[in-house]
Amino acid sequence: MGTAHRGPAREGAAHPRVPRPGGIALRFGLLHGPGGTDGLLPLLCKRQLPVPHDRGRVLPWVELGDAARAVVAAVERGRPGQAYNIADPTPLGFRAHLLRVAETSGLPRPMSYAHDVMSTTLRVPTAKAERELGWIPVHPDARDGLAAMRAGTR
Repeated sequence: MGTAHRGPAREGAAHPRVPRPGGIALRFGLLHGPGGTDGLLPLLCKRQLPVPHDRGRVLPWVELGDAARAVVAAVERGRPGQAYNIADPTPLGFRAHLLRVAETSGLPRPMSYAHDVMSTTLRVPTAKAERELGWIPVHPDARDGLAAMRAGTR
């Protein structure tokens, strides 16, 4: 029978250094654009998606193509062990976003209600991603990104 491995043969023997893999974290805003917004369109078209009032609350958003470019930038220029916020510079509330989706898609304005279901507001700084990755979104806000989606461009 074999013996169990008990570590180094003698006290103080050097352990082999195993390199630690470095990771880069990308924290994305809410995604919109082709493939990300399409599922909302039938609901908005039939006015089956009522939206709560934003009451000044905002969320970070990023167009899918801009998010993909951030991934490439992180692979090429990101620093291991770092986290980067990836969002366009114009945060908007959920209601405001859905109103823009309906407007840019030529759909009826969604019904609204005053329920407080969306009670989160979140703004994220993206200066680190701009500075270290050289990433700047092509679409500075959801209106621009949604218009590009409608026009079939990115």
